[in-house]
Formats: sequence, structure tokens, C-alpha cells
Amino acid sequence: MKADQRDRVWAAMDVAALKISGMDLEHSMAEGHRIFARLAELAAQMKTREQLTEMFDNLPDLSFKEEALLRVGCRFAPQLLRLGAAAVAETAKQTLPQAPGGRSRALSREEERQVCKFIGELLVHETSFKGAIFRASQRFDVSQRTIERVWSHRLRLRENISDPSFQDVVNALRESLDEKEQP
Repeated sequence: MKADQRDRVWAAMDVAALKISGMDLEHSMAEGHRIFARLAELAAQMKTREQLTEMFDNLPDLSFKEEALLRVGCRFAPQLLRLGAAAVAETAKQTLPQAPGGRSRALSREEERQVCKFIGELLVHETSFKGAIFRASQRFDVSQRTIERVWSHRLRLRENISDPSFQDVVNALRESLDEKEQP
């Protein structure tokens, strides 16, 4: 990967880490590592029946109620796992940003090109930038903010570069996971 590509990816990862955990990337990775290391440590202690027996032998005696809760809890393990996963999903749903979607694009790519051309012509004729934005919003019947956004991405339009959509990213992740599952 080229250095400038790496730097752009790092910047995107920093923003994602902040949105997900409220911490910068380094702190986020350190906290994730700590959590997964603890889970791996616990899983390593429970790989065999003998290891579980040793762990149980080192626990204090359980009361009748504690033993009953543990036994019945094992019977309902799938349901408890489902409840836990649902709780995690609900927390994520409440705290993480919603998947992009909603309204369709206000302008097509061709209309965005026309907006940039229109503004460029106005600027050549010494119209103020603010005035050009206002006139473009009137001509194309969209908000001034939409026109500002189109103008700020004009280089991408000229070079016909567009970022992948959210659905493109989801599809790529699915394809990647499907490939890993193939024998």
C-alpha cells in the first residue's frame, strides 16, 4: 500500500474508532486487545473436561440455590446467549450511527457536473461565490447546502471518481466472509 493511501485509511480508521468507542484508534485497539486477551485466557482454561473439573474444584461450595441456578442456566444457555446478543445489538442500535439511506440523491451525477459548470461560469463573470451558490440553488431547485456539497466534491466529478456506497461495502464484506468459508 502506498504511504498516502495508508494515511487516508488511518484517518478513516481514527474517525471510525472515535464514533464506535469514543477513543482514538490506539486506545481503542489497546482496549479491544485487553478484552479479547481476557476472553482468550478464559477460553484457554476451559478447553477440556479436565480443565473445567480443575476450575470447579477450585471454586467455593455453592448453595443449593446457586447450584440450581447454574444447572438451569446451562439448560437455557441458547436462550441466554440469544438474550445477551440481543442486548448487545440493542445497545449498538442505540449508540452507533444508523446505516446510511433515506432520501435519494438530490441531483444526478450529470446534474452535479452541470452545477459545477454553471458556478464556474458565474465566477468567471465576477459573480461572488455566495451569489453563485444562491443562483445555482435557484436554477437546480435544491438547497444551498446541496450546491455547496456538490461544489466541494467537484474534482471527483471531473475525474469521475465516486466513493463506494454503504451497500458496496456491505457486499464486499459478505463476499470476503464467503470466500473464507469456502474449503
